[in-house]
This record gives sequence, C-alpha cells and structure tokens, in this order.
Amino acid sequence: MVRFGVVLPQYGVDYGTVREVAIECERLGFDSLWLEDHFMPWGLQPKLPTLECWTTLASLAMVTSRIRLGTLCTCTSYRYPTLVAKMGATLDHISGGRLILGIGAGWFEEEYSAYGIPFPPPRERVRRLREAVQIIRKMWTSDKADYQGRYYRVRDAYCNPKPVQKPHPPIWIGGGGERLMLRVVAEVADGWNWGALTPEGYKRKLEVFEAFCRQVGREPGSIERSLELFVFIDTSQAGVSRRVDEYVASLAGGDRPQHLLRQFYLQTAVKGTPEQCVDALKQYVEAGVQHFTLVFPDAGGLESLRLFAREVIPAFKASSQGGGG
Repeated sequence: MVRFGVVLPQYGVDYGTVREVAIECERLGFDSLWLEDHFMPWGLQPKLPTLECWTTLASLAMVTSRIRLGTLCTCTSYRYPTLVAKMGATLDHISGGRLILGIGAGWFEEEYSAYGIPFPPPRERVRRLREAVQIIRKMWTSDKADYQGRYYRVRDAYCNPKPVQKPHPPIWIGGGGERLMLRVVAEVADGWNWGALTPEGYKRKLEVFEAFCRQVGREPGSIERSLELFVFIDTSQAGVSRRVDEYVASLAGGDRPQHLLRQFYLQTAVKGTPEQCVDALKQYVEAGVQHFTLVFPDAGGLESLRLFAREVIPAFKASSQGGGG
C-alpha cells in the first residue's frame, strides 16, 4: 500500500498554524506527519522563527490520535544517542505508539557553526550514525544497554519504560550517499528516506541500495522506502503556475548555499492538476517508492492539502485495494 505523509510547515510560522495543519492532515486521511530537526531554516533567512522538532511533535501527539509522527530527520550530532532513545521512547508513549524515528548524519554546516556544534568530516558523521542506530535499538530492546564503539561507549544504560511499539519504533535513515550511507541503511535501518530525485534517478539509487542489501544479507523488501518531494497542485494549470511563481518569489535574492538545494527540490517537484499529480506519482511508485513525505509550500493555507487528499490519495488507495499499487 502506498502511504502519504506531510512535512509540516516549520519556518516563519507560529505553533497555532502547525497545530491546525497537523489536525487537518489527520482528518484528511494522510498517514504520517513530519518535522525537520533543524534549529534554523536552511536556504532561507536564518532569523525566521523555527519551531524545535521534538518538543513540537510531543505537543502534536496530544492533539492527534491516529496519524504517525516522525522526525525528518533527527541529527546524531545534536543529541547523544542514549538521549535520543529516551526521547523516542517517551514520545512513543505520549503518542500511543505512533513514532517513526527518522535519523541522519547531519549536513547543515552553517547550523553546526552557529550553535557551536563540532562538524566532523562526512565519513566520521556516517560512522557515528551507524553506531548511534545500534545504541538506540539496544536501548529500546535490551534490559540494559552496553556498547563499545569507536565514537560512543555505553554501560548499564537503562531505557524504561520501553517504547509502546514492539520490538521498537521503526528507525528510518535519511541519506543517499552511494559509497557509505546506503550501505549503513542496508545494514541497520528499518526504512530509508531520500528526496529530490526523478523516477529515473530513484531507480538508479535503488539499484545501489539493493546491491548493498545483498552484500550484507538483508532482503531489500524488509526496508520501507520513502521519498520526499515538493508538491504544487491546483485545479487548473494557471493555478499551478501561480503557486510555483509565489514560491519562487519567496526565494528571490537568496544567496545562501542551501538556497540552491531548495531550487533543486523545485526542479524535481510534482506540479500539476490532480490528474497530472497522480500520473507523476505513479511513476515513482513503479520505481519502488512506498511512502511519500510531501512538502506543500503553501500548506498553511490548507487548500492544496485538501485537494490532494480529495483527488490524489483515493487513486492510490483504490489501486491498492484492487491488488495493484
């Protein structure tokens, strides 16, 4: 079954807006809600208000009841893995067993520098991620955790209460590096998320991922595959163009390095009427995507979310019920 999640608005908005969007997403039948683990926005003005990921998710757990709650994705460098395990177990209890732990190696160097956090080389960040996932899983499943690694050492670490979900909440890794990261995904992840790829680009990335799975002796189908995409949807082509133009205008004058990444997401965005969006997303499903984590740049207005839920999601639910999709 194809699942659809929404990356909630987080930059330049107040908590009331985030809360309203989260409640509406659950009412509309989306499968998951996601927040980015950033302390300042990437590719936008750094002074924009930015709600912290974990505390916001805990509050949203209290105003929703069914929809899954995830981090997209929490950075191993910002919190020691034993702390992440405690935070995750607590949020799983608050939400009644709805946490998806999205975790990554970290990449936003400007944020590291601003907050005084050391920024190791890529290879070290990926190796730290691998150890962190192993520690978190031990904390969630063992009576007490012991771990002796290259970067982390844990001794007699208890994590009680254990998470509601058994054996533990799913651990998704975000990243697409083909030399190191995808091998770590194959070794230790329950899910894999990446973004801003064309269907052809996703197929190629998936081939690399599946090759690593075979090398480490894991069945690729045991790891849920997710993709993050921007969505611009309207009932008319003119409306779609207007929404894209408004988003491009909001980025005007950007000179930050991450600004280019936002433009790249724009190039790979799903754009069109509901019918065109269905056709575009079906290409990704055929390429192997199982769970979409979607960014609606105008989500605070709710119109795009409602149109997508009304006209796009049913096309995939119907095909799943019929044995396809």
